Amino acid sequence: MQRWLIIIGIVILAAGLLWPWLAKLGLGRLPGEARWAPRPIDLDILLYDERIVREEGLTIPHPAMHERMFVLEPLGLVAPRARHPVLRQTVEEMLHACIQKEAGFNRKSAKDRKVAK
Repeated sequence: MQRWLIIIGIVILAAGLLWPWLAKLGLGRLPGEARWAPRPIDLDILLYDERIVREEGLTIPHPAMHERMFVLEPLGLVAPRARHPVLRQTVEEMLHACIQKEAGFNRKSAKDRKVAK
């Protein structure tokens, strides 16, 4: 069984300094390794103030954070008013939209199940 540890905190190191440091420790993805392969550490930088970073191997804000309830719920507890610099929505607003989308999906799924019977 794979264990997951989710840590929410403030990254003090500048993003450009973080990757070489992780590589020295052997904690990043190895060259040629499959994208979704297990690795010792998987660090997702969700937000970095209101900065937008698009570099090879690094995208800030995280491109799918607004679609992931398991990201938005704990983030909403510590930083509900943090703003996504691309979507211009707060974490609270993204969480609300994600809840609404999930509720709609569940209603549609239930409707489909009734038709299938």
